[in-house]
Amino acid sequence: MTSDAARSPRLTPRARVSRLIELAIVFFGLPAIAAAVVDPDQRLTGFFDRLRLGELITLPMPLRGLVFPSLFVFSLPLLLALLGDPRFKARELWNLRGFLRDARRMFLLMPAGFALLVGLAYAFEAFGVFPEGRSPFGLVRELPIVVVIIFVFYPWFSCYPQEISHRTFFFHRYEPVLGTGFTMILVNAVAFSWFHAPFWNPWALLMTFFGGLLFAWTYQRTRSTLAVTVEHWLYGWWAFVTGAGYFVFAGSVGNN
Repeated sequence: MTSDAARSPRLTPRARVSRLIELAIVFFGLPAIAAAVVDPDQRLTGFFDRLRLGELITLPMPLRGLVFPSLFVFSLPLLLALLGDPRFKARELWNLRGFLRDARRMFLLMPAGFALLVGLAYAFEAFGVFPEGRSPFGLVRELPIVVVIIFVFYPWFSCYPQEISHRTFFFHRYEPVLGTGFTMILVNAVAFSWFHAPFWNPWALLMTFFGGLLFAWTYQRTRSTLAVTVEHWLYGWWAFVTGAGYFVFAGSVGNN
């Protein structure tokens, strides 16, 4: 069995700086580039034109069509890097035991979290945050079949890829420089929030920051990608049900 010390080896000062630069590029630089490319107001048109990359801001397909492919493009290389690292424990990509060990705590917290999302949805309506035509639980009333489709496919095509990249890979790769305490949880939550920068909405960043804190805490406790996927799935699905999840829906880009 691989020891924790072997999994998180000590790095030289130069290696630590290199790894922090890597973190900044992968988890902050790439989402920033994606946000610039899909910017609905095309704020950086002139900059792209000067680089002779103007065609990048005229996307050949609707923005919503890029969401799921981009998740896999981002997550797949990180998954392959994990599987190619002999220090990585592949069981963390699922780890049913870790999930079951912490499941009681996770599910006991959910009613409070679900209630907060309901309150948030009604606050969005009360303060005019929702665009015209959106309302709490509107999706359930108008397109109930979509609620079912999200429930079935959301964990596999959205939650699991994100949890591989932003929890499993992130913790394994950057614990040697961020440690195992609150600094890791905080930086991870900020990175997870910033991953949603292409939505161009502060509510998307705020909601995913607090979600990221919770998911990072769960992964730190369980070392189970299954556990954080289930947590992400249920909170995210309920956010869509209440309407609060509109701001992390691809169709919201440019409509806020």
